[in-house]
Amino acid sequence: MKTVFKFALMGFAASLLVMGCSKSDTTPEDNPNYDSEKNVVNTSFVFNVSTGNTPVTKMTDANTQATGGFLGISNAQLFSYKLTNDGEWVATASTANKTYSLGAVLAAGAIDGTTNSNKILELALPVGTNTLMFWGKAPDGDKNANGKITFSAANADISNHAFGLVSRVADASAEATALGHWEDMIVKLVNAAVATSFSAAVGDVTWGTETNTSAISVNWSDYATVSGTAISEATASPVDGNPLLPSEEILAKAFVAFNKVASTEVRAGSGPDVIYMMSQLYNSIHKLVDDAQYTPTSYTDYVVTKKIAKAIEDNLLKIVTTAGAAQPIATLQSNAGVSYSDVTGDLANFPSNLDLPNGAVQLDVTLSTTAPKATWAYKSGVTTIISGTSSNVNSYMYPAELCYFGNSPIRVTDEEVKASEYPDGVANWDADGSWTSKNWSNTAAHVLSSTRSVAMKYNINYGTALLKTNVEFASGVTKLEDNNQHFNPSENNKQIDAATGKFTLTGILVGGQAKEVGWDYLPKATTFSYTIYDKAIVSSAVPTTDPTYTLVWDNYNSTLTGDQQEVLVALEFTNNAGDFWGKDNLV
Repeated sequence: MKTVFKFALMGFAASLLVMGCSKSDTTPEDNPNYDSEKNVVNTSFVFNVSTGNTPVTKMTDANTQATGGFLGISNAQLFSYKLTNDGEWVATASTANKTYSLGAVLAAGAIDGTTNSNKILELALPVGTNTLMFWGKAPDGDKNANGKITFSAANADISNHAFGLVSRVADASAEATALGHWEDMIVKLVNAAVATSFSAAVGDVTWGTETNTSAISVNWSDYATVSGTAISEATASPVDGNPLLPSEEILAKAFVAFNKVASTEVRAGSGPDVIYMMSQLYNSIHKLVDDAQYTPTSYTDYVVTKKIAKAIEDNLLKIVTTAGAAQPIATLQSNAGVSYSDVTGDLANFPSNLDLPNGAVQLDVTLSTTAPKATWAYKSGVTTIISGTSSNVNSYMYPAELCYFGNSPIRVTDEEVKASEYPDGVANWDADGSWTSKNWSNTAAHVLSSTRSVAMKYNINYGTALLKTNVEFASGVTKLEDNNQHFNPSENNKQIDAATGKFTLTGILVGGQAKEVGWDYLPKATTFSYTIYDKAIVSSAVPTTDPTYTLVWDNYNSTLTGDQQEVLVALEFTNNAGDFWGKDNLV
């Protein structure tokens, strides 16, 4: 498939200021709210937040604040510093002079970022303060739509700050237990079908005038031969020892095809994939069982098609219906001999019902020389297509949340400043010309006992990076080719129209992510083995009409020089174009 992916990491900006009130004089007087015993001056604290250049998606542009309304700020922390020199910012992890837990400082929609961007709070700053730091995040929302992180920024020693991605299925969680129960039920049903056998005592099977004169005991797996990790079709009938009948060849091919997994193949284990595989097996076997489609030509053929094949079909129908849908959950649990209260809904929704991508659950087979010759289990370490490496399912994370970060020297003045007299918006905030009135000190400055108003010189920036995703076909491409010729050299590749609706974008996976970042929103460790899964897609039809935005961490790796840690991206699609051959198997 020739497809073009466009990605862009975006930054955001906001602004913060602290101010107080006083009257101007050529000889500075102490602020009346100056506390000489504590050496702090009581001021007003004002936020100036710009939302005009910030990220709207599900992960909408609205939920990442890409272009939409202001989401609010919660968990706010402000730290003051007395650095050696004025006009500097905090360059390394250190302990703050004073900390302020501000909590939820702005509600959603409280400001617009252009003409209404001020919020005033009372705050006492230590005299000598010359740098301020700020952390905060958007209020909690839906985990898929707004992201989910752990947020720890209260410790005065900022080396202890940590902001972490949250696993979709954490170890020992209720979700992990439910996942294990789903997988247990599914493999019990699949293995029961693979282990299908038929037995009959002497005289129990009659076809016309013929009756078995010896006991019959045949496993479906008897139609396969296993040698090490290789599985192939048997050549002799397990019923009478003669060469395989055409009906037996169908049983042999079906068993081998299902249980043969190439070394590079990833066998999907999601509900839709299991339903599809079991339905394909059922359709193949049912042709032998159905009297309208197949008439036995001999006694052995009758045993094969109406007894052995029927036993296989019965076990397959414990998983799927004749129409190709999954059996109801209650039926599946009963047929598997389990009873799990956390296995509910529809098999077709597993594991998306646990907020996981379908590729996060994968099956693996163990072959043996004795019946049932193939035993299936779910992988504990799944192969992530995004990197080709193995990782636990707990490495799939929710997107990051919208976070705020400020680290700036300050502007000061001894005059009273009204909220309406502060510049609004990022551009005005940055412009020195916006600070010419009220005797602002626009050079290096620190808080004095006479200081009435204080503003952070630099804007508050977002701590979260933003990945913007569009999916489109390359210019001029009208047809897509599958990989059929690789598997069937005498045939041509299938041609698929590159038209809207053939594929549906259902998820974006961003690999190479650090789990945790520190006070500066840079990775705390050099392990980049986590994958963010964003299932809140804005435009699902391909080509997409609108971008999807995904909140991620910065990929900075302190051990690398020049090129930084790769940002690995994979796209999850639903195939609406019919069956086609992919890299390792039929899609």
